[in-house]
Amino acid sequence: MIYKDFKKKCNIIKEMSYKITFYCSACNTPRGTQTASGIPATKGVTVAVHPSLYSKNKEIYIEGIGSRKIQDKHGVGKNVIDVYVGDCAKCECNDYGIKYCDVSGL
Repeated sequence: MIYKDFKKKCNIIKEMSYKITFYCSACNTPRGTQTASGIPATKGVTVAVHPSLYSKNKEIYIEGIGSRKIQDKHGVGKNVIDVYVGDCAKCECNDYGIKYCDVSGL
């Protein structure tokens, strides 16, 4: 129900499927939690996208994950969204795996 409400609120007609990967401060060195937008990365909020899709603080909805804000950039590929999962003492991002999800708002 939340997904449909988001699409209606943002007047979104279609969504696209993206590869979803995960990152944390441990694998984001030397920047740590600093994002391209200048805002510190926040678990449950921050995602990184390809520079061609970057729109500071634009809200998107990732089906199965929830609402997130574009606050960072990556160089992985246009069809990839990197979700920030927090401050890890060691990189635990591989524990999350890779997902393919529909995304609205891009």
